[in-house]
Amino acid sequence: MTAPPGWQPDPRLLALARTVQARIGAPAGAAVADDTGRTFAAPALTIAGCDFGALLLACAQAVAAGAREVVAAVMIGSADPSATDLAAVAELVGSAEVTVGVLDRDGRVRHVHVLSPA
Repeated sequence: MTAPPGWQPDPRLLALARTVQARIGAPAGAAVADDTGRTFAAPALTIAGCDFGALLLACAQAVAAGAREVVAAVMIGSADPSATDLAAVAELVGSAEVTVGVLDRDGRVRHVHVLSPA
């Protein structure tokens, strides 16, 4: 899907996603913002043979901190978000659409997912 007209990734989220990805050399990093402006970031991880997507882990951090809604999300790297990653974001969509930007390592938009309220 193409990005909504005028959409650009939040530079703050992009920087956080890049940082967590680079910290451990992960295939992907993601960052989300909640409805109060707090941000949460995580890399994609494999632990004991179990894969955990970057968006899933960023959303898990948000929920653990008490977030009820995600208003923005980005994922950067060579990996695409899994269905589980997108489901985690979709679970936290509030009353407005959330655009999930998927960017390459250089920050160019590869594609976007627009998630609507349930």
